[in-house]
Amino acid sequence: IYGADGAGTLTLGAISVTGAYTPADLSGLDISLNGTDIVIKPGTTFDPLNAGQSSTIHIQYAVTDSDGDIKTNEVTVQVNGVTDNQSPTVNGETIFVD
Repeated sequence: IYGADGAGTLTLGAISVTGAYTPADLSGLDISLNGTDIVIKPGTTFDPLNAGQSSTIHIQYAVTDSDGDIKTNEVTVQVNGVTDNQSPTVNGETIFVD
């Protein structure tokens, strides 16, 4: 993450879920940073989603440049349920923050 002011930092903020299934407990949802990539490991969090159902993960993030300027935004990832008794799939792209 570089701007005219030099190297900056990326931090994650609030995480929420909307849609057909909204888990009360997000502790099984592992969201982390690997450099500037946001890594999502849903575990069994969305197993209750059935075929044809979807939920959306909302991930707030902030980019702070070297002199303290901050920009915030949100990444959304749709999780689609698949055939019953299978784990759901996460559809999305690798997200790079420049």
